[in-house]
Amino acid sequence: MPSRCYLCYTDGESIDHILAGCLFSCRIWVEMMSKLDLQWNRPHSLKAWLEFVNSNAGSSKRDVVWRVGVLAIMWATWMERNN
Repeated sequence: MPSRCYLCYTDGESIDHILAGCLFSCRIWVEMMSKLDLQWNRPHSLKAWLEFVNSNAGSSKRDVVWRVGVLAIMWATWMERNN
């Protein structure tokens, strides 16, 4: 059985959990979506997240900020998990 998530202590640790299902990361995603005024159904896997990001990809500044923001949150969440 995988070890417990170091960010929320509620579930087994997996890449999907840490980046998509963890309560810690979910709070960050909710805040980001709120700031960007985006409607969304929270993806529950890394693959679903990347598909969601690609479906909202365009060339406007907002779209670029969106993509960079998602990747930055994933990177920061992973770094926090490793601290």
